[in-house]
Amino acid sequence: MEFSYVQYALIFFGVLLAGIIDSIAGGGGLITIPLYISIGVPESLILGTNKTASTVGGLMAISRFIKNKAIVWKEGSIALVCSIIGSFAGAQVSNYLSSKYMIYILLFILPVILLLNKKLNFEREEISSELDLKTIVFRTTLIGLILGFYDGFFGPGTGTFLLIALFLYLNFNVLQASATGRIINFSSNISSFIYFAYSGRVMWEVALIAIVGSVLGNWIGSGLVLTKAKDVIKPVFNFVIVLLLGKCIFSLI
Repeated sequence: MEFSYVQYALIFFGVLLAGIIDSIAGGGGLITIPLYISIGVPESLILGTNKTASTVGGLMAISRFIKNKAIVWKEGSIALVCSIIGSFAGAQVSNYLSSKYMIYILLFILPVILLLNKKLNFEREEISSELDLKTIVFRTTLIGLILGFYDGFFGPGTGTFLLIALFLYLNFNVLQASATGRIINFSSNISSFIYFAYSGRVMWEVALIAIVGSVLGNWIGSGLVLTKAKDVIKPVFNFVIVLLLGKCIFSLI
């Protein structure tokens, strides 16, 4: 299959935009998956191509967050391990249950999140150290297992849900929540990427262009998080939630 220069340009700029959004508040796949479908990437190669670009691009954002010490490693490491376990369990359950069940749940949860978001104070500076160790371990384990399961079973918006979970239940400030959520989400993504690459389900002529766009987008997005987290995360978060809500409604229709 051959693509025109215009199609390659659309892939590059579309994935660039998705990389910016993904590195700020998650949800980049809500842009890239419809993009690959519209361009004409074969259905069997879409997920692998998407995971390849988002995983490589995610390394750029993560490296910048590590360099600037924005990731909270103690809590992040626990949630990371639990998310891998949860993701595996979710993938197994997805073989037996339809994802429509998750769509119904999200149609109830997402409007509630939008309403609650008006009350979220992204200006606060609290950090997780204000919680006792037992509470931290319990909450990080729960976050990792539940959102890891969601990622394995359904997937869209996992990074966004991680952001709000870390912010609300571990008292991370908005920069810590965005950066730490990125590394947790990356752990499940890389295992998927290895599987798709090994099984030959990546369209490399598209993936290589998408990787360049994703790396650049993640570089821009992570820079915005590090310098203007309180200004950019909330509007991008709202945008992703609305986009995910629209996807759920469209899927049912």
